[in-house]
Amino acid sequence: MQRPEFDDIKDYEEFSRYYWYREELIGICKAHGLKSDGSKIELNQVIQAYFSGEMIRPEKKKARKRKAVVATAKVVKENGDETFTLGDLLDVYYGKKTYATYDKSALQWNQFVKDFFADEMTAEFGNRLSAAAALWKIVRESDREKKYSRALLEEYRELIKSENPGNESKAPIGLRRGTVSVKPHNPEWEISAKQTIEKLSHLLGSVATDIQHIGSTAIKSISAKPIIDIVVGVSDFNDLFSLNDVLLENGFIFRGQDIPEQYLYVCGEEDFRTHHIHAVIYDSEAWKNYINMRDYLNCHEEEARCYSELKESLAKRYPEDRIQYTDSKHEIIHEILMKARKWRDS
Repeated sequence: MQRPEFDDIKDYEEFSRYYWYREELIGICKAHGLKSDGSKIELNQVIQAYFSGEMIRPEKKKARKRKAVVATAKVVKENGDETFTLGDLLDVYYGKKTYATYDKSALQWNQFVKDFFADEMTAEFGNRLSAAAALWKIVRESDREKKYSRALLEEYRELIKSENPGNESKAPIGLRRGTVSVKPHNPEWEISAKQTIEKLSHLLGSVATDIQHIGSTAIKSISAKPIIDIVVGVSDFNDLFSLNDVLLENGFIFRGQDIPEQYLYVCGEEDFRTHHIHAVIYDSEAWKNYINMRDYLNCHEEEARCYSELKESLAKRYPEDRIQYTDSKHEIIHEILMKARKWRDS
């Protein structure tokens, strides 16, 4: 049974048979003049009240902040998250972070994909995450239970294969986590980057100010790890976080803040990464560094060659230690960025 439009649904019992993303719930609440912030559980409660004839209106800003802090503390305690700090709580209060990340009701997909990977029968798919996402889409748009099962796989195996031909073979992209291997520039990298940017543009819409292919795979004259780096420039991280459910279903896994003022999403299987998506504030120093280094090295072949030779040497020295490989490049990257800034300003 296909999911109907919200206004065609008669009561909350019918509504609750279907899976709704948090941003869809927000859109429904805004369209009907209802309170539109909070976790998925709270948004569902607002909609349940709406079907009962009660209109829960938006709260004033200060009250909303206090409630966000209380709700966050409660959910963090329930989840036993010992990494959550007072600083994180203050960030929630001032709107720098969202507590949607801690919403238990958003974990249905996480459990689904975990169970999918645990089933040895799914090893037949070249890109298991893509196959899991295709199967999840079928489940979430129906009124069936939002759980993975072998019977579900058997029922839709051929459909998944026919609609996702990429599952039949693996592209020359990707690397096992923690390892290092650099390859000569491959035109497939540019094709994959373009496809990924188009997909992200469709998913993020106006939330993304700009999306660019960056990193060594975007520099034609040098060797690189076969992992595609993409930078997404946004004006507000919270707008991006509100789309985490949609991104996850489409293969973009949220990994959190990897370095200050940057958030990382990855693509690939549990121990094999194909893409790194770096979310930063548009036109910030981080954004400019990514763009400047790419453009500078594409315009200065001799310096690009020296950088490439260092990468090749380090890859041979640290094939199983990506942290050491990365740390050993810091000095030359700093020098390149200094030159790139002057070049850009001239």
